[in-house]
Amino acid sequence: MIVLLSLTLACSTSPQNVTPATPAAPAAPAVTAVTAEPPAVASVPAAPAAAQDIDVAQLKTWLDSKTPFVLDVRTSQEFAQGHVPGAVNISVQDLPKRLDEIASHKGDKFAVICASGARSAAATSLLHKAGYAGATNVKGGTRAWITAGYPVD
Repeated sequence: MIVLLSLTLACSTSPQNVTPATPAAPAAPAVTAVTAEPPAVASVPAAPAAAQDIDVAQLKTWLDSKTPFVLDVRTSQEFAQGHVPGAVNISVQDLPKRLDEIASHKGDKFAVICASGARSAAATSLLHKAGYAGATNVKGGTRAWITAGYPVD
């Protein structure tokens, strides 16, 4: 570097124009710049982290005030032993391949029920992922419904 600086000084005609030589910096990898900023948190509605739950008393009130869709995800044998009046039966195992049968309810709020609330919670999660944002799990399931003294078909 001293030799290069000496040569530069010796070859220049004016000492004010002398700039010391600097080693070249290694080339930086290409970086893609992101110019758009993410949307403000307040402007983006948050997706529910988990399916909303209701209890059987809330379901009864709901049924008394309107006629919502109720999806019973138990087996057909369990369903035949007693179910919420008006419920439609599609077992949780068959639900993924039978979603077209409930497509008319995709934009509706509706109840999903099983025997105790475990299978209906799994079904509600599956339904949310499939775009059925109004699917609502019934905690306690049909057992809680019957224990509360509500009617069954």
